[in-house]
Amino acid sequence: MPKKNTGFEEAGYPFPGQRLGETPKEQKISQKQVANALYMLYIYRGIATVGQEKMSILQLRKLFADHVLVSAKDVRDQGIPTKFLTTLLRSGEIQRVSRGLYSLANSSFSERTDYEIAATLIPHGVICLLSALRFHDLTDENPHEISMMIEQGVWHPVISYPPIRFFSASPNIFEFGIEEHSCDEKKIKVYSVARTIADCFKYRNRIGLDIAIAALRTASSRNSLDYNELWKAAKICRVANVMQPYMEAMQ
Repeated sequence: MPKKNTGFEEAGYPFPGQRLGETPKEQKISQKQVANALYMLYIYRGIATVGQEKMSILQLRKLFADHVLVSAKDVRDQGIPTKFLTTLLRSGEIQRVSRGLYSLANSSFSERTDYEIAATLIPHGVICLLSALRFHDLTDENPHEISMMIEQGVWHPVISYPPIRFFSASPNIFEFGIEEHSCDEKKIKVYSVARTIADCFKYRNRIGLDIAIAALRTASSRNSLDYNELWKAAKICRVANVMQPYMEAMQ
């Protein structure tokens, strides 16, 4: 059977690792050569790994420089291993705001930022009641917690920050009056002015009837209230009889 031609013989080159004038059979690779080769491979891989880690940390720092809030999902979407969040946490560069949500260590939060955090952690929730009044600038009240409506039977996680008070509604009531607003970097769901006022009358025993009336008066004085929508919201929230005399007085 003819010997397979590798091309080295015709070119006059030795085989890889073969000395000139030495045949492959005479070639011997010592354990030291193998060890040196493995060591160089280890060093090369180590250098490559360190380079990749530095690049990932630089990308992560840029992500935090560009955004007030960064979630673990945001990090994964950028192709950055989430283990580097722990690296920056230990170095004190970032802080954990809530479960799976981070910011730079020196960040200061506004009320709108709290809405963003709540919307990020509970994407299916809707800002409602006093928090929605604050968002629409219809009250001077400053609640210490965010009011959020969720659909009945829908699970929500336990949130350490910001403090959230949950309310629930059946699907047909829950869906009415949802608006999306841009809040700094994110979109949040907030109930419309009409739906918010109707909710305030519905929960008047919890937040106070005076707050609901004041919100109705403020919205009416600004001519920013659609009375047809308000009446529809009143009927959906089952407070039409309660609201009717106040609505007539405002018109």
